[in-house]
Amino acid sequence: MTSRALAVLALICGTANAEIQRIEPPNWWAGLQDSSLQLLVYGKGVGDLDATIDAPGVTLRSTQRTDNRNYLFLHLDVGAAEPGEFRIRFDGNGIAHDVRYRLQERGDPARTRGFTSADAIYLITPDRFGNGDPSNDEVEGLGDVLDRSQPLARHGGDL
Repeated sequence: MTSRALAVLALICGTANAEIQRIEPPNWWAGLQDSSLQLLVYGKGVGDLDATIDAPGVTLRSTQRTDNRNYLFLHLDVGAAEPGEFRIRFDGNGIAHDVRYRLQERGDPARTRGFTSADAIYLITPDRFGNGDPSNDEVEGLGDVLDRSQPLARHGGDL
């Protein structure tokens, strides 16, 4: 078998084994002022797949591939879409994967809980550790200044 034939066979086998494990964010909201949405698709070999969307009000603007074949970014415009599910089809060498994606109604209390202390633990905790590396305390363009004497100010701690 020639090296070119082996390369084609490897490409076919890699794509045939593509597996979508998750899409982030797992859902989004219809009717937001900014209608752009970037989806991160993760799974074995998904970077070899082509995505298509056939849904009213949803446009696939671009697909971005990375050096890591396990990631694929989809840039969508959902400005004219109504709340509900739509299908994203992933194709590669005759293999098709359909994934349902949901646009929620904005402000649906069953699906949104707002900002709580559970969301802030990561934002607060690292800053309160000992400051092992003062060289990374000042970030150009960051409005916050380091002031360990103020309890509510940034402290510059490191993990």
